Amino acid sequence: MAQGVIGVLWWVLLYASSTVRDWFVAEAGWPVARSLVAADVVGFGAGSIVVGLAVLQGRQWARGAVVALTAVTAYATLVAAAWVVAPVDRWLGLIAMTAALAMTALSARTVLAG
Repeated sequence: MAQGVIGVLWWVLLYASSTVRDWFVAEAGWPVARSLVAADVVGFGAGSIVVGLAVLQGRQWARGAVVALTAVTAYATLVAAAWVVAPVDRWLGLIAMTAALAMTALSARTVLAG
């Protein structure tokens, strides 16, 4: 759930601060990044929160949702990897998404094993 909150706050900071935005997105890549905001906030941000709540509440559909969230997080990580090459040219987003993917995959493994 924390991952989802952080993901949503990250987008707020990108829009609110050109300094923070420059850490993650080169100016040339900002139009590309903006085109992904809705999918990222809904799929990764809200998805992480909803899946986290489902796991905590023991919902029957939580196991499938964890797998879906892992796929969404993997996709976001691949997008961040593509940004490193062009046009965004920033590594911090890839580092953050790789950490998020690792934690999501670990959480999925734990939920699916239990």
